[in-house]
Amino acid sequence: MSDYLSVIKFNKTQNVGEIMALTKETIIEIGKIAEPYKNIHIRQTTRIFEDGKMISESHHRHVCNPDHRDITDQDQKVQDIANLVWTDVVKQAWSDLKKSQE
Repeated sequence: MSDYLSVIKFNKTQNVGEIMALTKETIIEIGKIAEPYKNIHIRQTTRIFEDGKMISESHHRHVCNPDHRDITDQDQKVQDIANLVWTDVVKQAWSDLKKSQE
């Protein structure tokens, strides 16, 4: 698996008046899958374009852990990776770690 898996989530174009076209692009990147608990590090980049020229870019990072109850709020690629790497053994190891920290 490569270090970065890029997926364009969606593109949405809004026309404002007659002269300006705004486009929003969201890119989801999987930064890494951290061992041994398969924590998935995600970076979301949002870019705004005006008439094809980028006028804004922002970044948001978050981590999904094996105890993430409902991953349906995540991008489909993140869901696919979580379903692949979060085996019962990994989930139990993560649960044991969390209990030992209480």
